[in-house]
Amino acid sequence: MKTIDEQIQAMTVQWSEFKVTERSADSATWEGVMAPDGRKHLIRVHHRVPFVLENISLKMAQPRVQVLEPRLERHFDYELGPTPHVYVNPDDQSLPYLCLFSIDLREWSMDDLIAETTMFWAYEWLYFYQGWLAIRKWRGGGRHPTPEPDEGAKQLEAI
Repeated sequence: MKTIDEQIQAMTVQWSEFKVTERSADSATWEGVMAPDGRKHLIRVHHRVPFVLENISLKMAQPRVQVLEPRLERHFDYELGPTPHVYVNPDDQSLPYLCLFSIDLREWSMDDLIAETTMFWAYEWLYFYQGWLAIRKWRGGGRHPTPEPDEGAKQLEAI
């Protein structure tokens, strides 16, 4: 399992434009700009290393990535709308978390560096999101999990 210090070091080397905005012994939050198609997006990445005895799912342990600015658009009439491949953020529904990998396929683990996985996936997600806005179809592939029974309505109302 990678420590927060290891994650911060890797981010500093590979994504120097992303700065740590919050830090504790077991968590870090970075903010920085990504512009895969020339349009700038302010991104927040938060990660907390779970305690050894903590019973936590991979979904809950994964790094959380959000687009702060500009806010993600919602289009109910677009393919996979209102916004494709996002998770509802119960604390602020206007800032969903990006769905960047398949939890079922275990494409990310606590042994991975965010700088070598999550950041590239977020960059790619933004690229396909801009395409989705332009042509109303998601061309980024991927498998988004089926919403939990209560979550279906929340996902449609949220964001």
